[in-house]
Amino acid sequence: MIYSYIRVSTNQQSVKVQLDEIQRYCDLNHLSIDESIKVEISSRKDLRERKIDELLSKVKDGDILIVTELSRLGRNTGEVITLIDTLIKMNVEVRILKQNLFIKSKDPMNKMLITILSMFSEFERDIISQRTKESLQNLKD
Repeated sequence: MIYSYIRVSTNQQSVKVQLDEIQRYCDLNHLSIDESIKVEISSRKDLRERKIDELLSKVKDGDILIVTELSRLGRNTGEVITLIDTLIKMNVEVRILKQNLFIKSKDPMNKMLITILSMFSEFERDIISQRTKESLQNLKD
């Protein structure tokens, strides 16, 4: 089975962009998505609310999970690493399109890349959050 996981943070964003990107990838590689899990929720919500638990209950040995980027799985570095590690232990291949990562097994290089890319995503989220808070504070003053 081939799954896609699509998450957007706000209702101003659309899952269509990620759906289109995954569909283009599948068309180019002669693949077909069997099931898409789509969520419109902040990455700060728990795994159940983001349907990560649902995803983990569905995937099986030999399945493929396609996401557009690591930050869709989670914004916390530790959480992303744990999730990828869980999927690898389940023998699920994870394809992360924007980072061009295809993870099939435990490999020190993949682990390093996932850690670094997750850290950048977390840093980016923190900077955006800080700027938003500062802007809101400036509006109050």
